[in-house]
Amino acid sequence: MRREQSFLVKLTQDVIVSASSASEGHHRSLDYLPGSLFLGLAATRGYAELSPADSWTVFHSGKVRFLDALPYIEGQPSHPMPLSFHSYKGEQALNDKKTMLEADKVFDPSMRLDGTQAGQPRQLRGGYITHAGAMNQPKLNYRMKTAIDPSKGRAAKSQLFSYQALESGQQFLLTLQADSVSEKLFETSVKWLTGAAQLGRSRTAQYGGVTITPLEAPKLASTSNQPKTLTLWLQSDLALMDSLGQPSLTPHPYLFDLPPGSQWSVESSFIRTRRYSQYNAKRRCFDTERHVICRGSVLRFDLSQPLTKKVLDALNVQGLYQESGLGQMSVNSTILAHRHPSFSKLASNPKLST
Repeated sequence: MRREQSFLVKLTQDVIVSASSASEGHHRSLDYLPGSLFLGLAATRGYAELSPADSWTVFHSGKVRFLDALPYIEGQPSHPMPLSFHSYKGEQALNDKKTMLEADKVFDPSMRLDGTQAGQPRQLRGGYITHAGAMNQPKLNYRMKTAIDPSKGRAAKSQLFSYQALESGQQFLLTLQADSVSEKLFETSVKWLTGAAQLGRSRTAQYGGVTITPLEAPKLASTSNQPKTLTLWLQSDLALMDSLGQPSLTPHPYLFDLPPGSQWSVESSFIRTRRYSQYNAKRRCFDTERHVICRGSVLRFDLSQPLTKKVLDALNVQGLYQESGLGQMSVNSTILAHRHPSFSKLASNPKLST
């Protein structure tokens, strides 16, 4: 049985979430709150009070998943911009207020075009969209800092640095998922996440303050019926491991347990990749480097036979590091079913739980 709880995360201070562990060059912050932040928050508050078996279940097994917190746009959950979305160079894909995507000006170049091409396609990158077509680019600010020499009480020499951070006042939607976990253990995990918290870097120096409030779960997005094809829209980074136990950036069908004879459609897929090492504050060192297919990537497969509901349901979460939110996917989303996106509104907005 799957349990799920949503949370509204409001930034009361700027929050620094470094996109890279590199100490040289321009500092860049992520524009979302990765699930590892909330996994670490829950572990700090409750790891010691659990038995070894329960702590493994909650924090290491992947049965409990702390998903990435993405922007909360006009009372709606948001999703990474699909890399399949393009517009023609020189055309404006947004409305006059620059808050909504114009569906007739956004297209998937891998879908057949009837008529003459109107111009050069330009990929839409960055930002987040809702199923209603609203778009948001999280606000980031940039500040210069300097270390203080404690012996002199003034700025230390050669210690100037800078931080890019998510601007305070913004709201993000966090989801906690659990499979085959007792109700008591799940409710305890919800309690650890609720309330005021400090996230990210420089938590003792005016950064990192958030408040986390439970929400009613938003309505799930609808899916399209595609018996001979499969479309996976990555909602978070995806870390795959091949049959030899090595990281794989090629989405071979067997890695998703697809029927024999199924083929990855290279021509109609849109992929970006990256690699990074995550810092573990408890051990005070970096974890193993991760090689991932980036959020927003669109993977398409030609199936040898239609998939059963059980297989389709299993495709929602794939790969490694599921406990920290990786491997989340939207399966056969209606938005990506045609050349132009099909936007629709949710029946109701999520509400704060009482």
